Amino acid sequence: MRSQILSPITWSLIIVTMIAAYLRFYGLGFWSLSVDEYYLAKSTISVSENGLPNFPDGGYYMRGLLQQYLTAPIYLLTDHIEFSVRLIPALANLLTIPAVYLIARSLANKKTGLLAVVLFSLSLWEIEFSRFGRMYAPFQAIFLWQAYFLIRYHIDNKLKDLITLSILSFFSIFVYEGAIFALMTAFFALTLHAVNWQRIVAVSPSIFGLGLAVILKVLNLRNTDNTVQPDAPAGTSFPLNIPELLYQANTFSIFHWFLVLMGIILTIIVLFRERGEIQESRNPILYTFLISALVISAFLNQLFMTAILAAAIILIPKENHKKINIVADLNQSSIKIFFIWISIWLVIAASISSITTASFL
Repeated sequence: MRSQILSPITWSLIIVTMIAAYLRFYGLGFWSLSVDEYYLAKSTISVSENGLPNFPDGGYYMRGLLQQYLTAPIYLLTDHIEFSVRLIPALANLLTIPAVYLIARSLANKKTGLLAVVLFSLSLWEIEFSRFGRMYAPFQAIFLWQAYFLIRYHIDNKLKDLITLSILSFFSIFVYEGAIFALMTAFFALTLHAVNWQRIVAVSPSIFGLGLAVILKVLNLRNTDNTVQPDAPAGTSFPLNIPELLYQANTFSIFHWFLVLMGIILTIIVLFRERGEIQESRNPILYTFLISALVISAFLNQLFMTAILAAAIILIPKENHKKINIVADLNQSSIKIFFIWISIWLVIAASISSITTASFL
């Protein structure tokens, strides 16, 4: 019997990963910093000097916080800012390769996983961004590992996978502010199996991370004119970034409130007439919560979040379905409610000159 320590696919994965490493690390610190890299590099130098990601002229650079604090020790050791600021993205991109393989293998087979790794490793797009001293490659790594543990949780229904997914969601906040959407991955995972207190506790890091993401977004710490420094006196308020809301517009009238009232009435009618569908869903409490959040999101002029919530509602599996099937699990009530509030939003937004689609997209 012939013994074989490593299979051909394993050897192929090792060779492809070595090629990927060469393409990502060769001459990594040779070129000077680009404009975007400079911002991260400058705040990283401040972290290495005084422990805070601040600019000399005031303001804090809150993007890529985790990357900044991981890069600072490298800069102290090498004294080479170009190499230091690009090392973490290159390493993060390499750490994404196992996630790519595991996802493809879970969805298909090992050969498909190998093909996915080859395409990922030789992709000019991936090579370029892995050598770019920004937070995009680390964020991609966290998101793809989230996707892998989401698939595992859906298939195996093990609490440890949900906990790992939620912890990754929490850390993604310190990588990139766009991670507020990655946080939704953990909440979406709740719809895959029956909700209980154990699973709610398991996603608590994501709940905490969502609140932290909102706080970091609202605090305008990058404002160099009004930034509060560490020695600010007690009681000093932080400058805030408040999103543009429909009902705060000067031209918001009684007619618009009437439309909102009509939307609420129509929503109640839809929910009452199709309450059987809600009871048939795997998690009726979660379903009702998402419907309420969808209505509030549309009313607050957050159309993109409204679409995300609608998708989450549509994908809630029913009790007699073991797998997600968009056609079979299509919740007609959520589609109706979504279009009710989209129509109301379009009418109100079109009649309020100060509100534009670009204000929230």
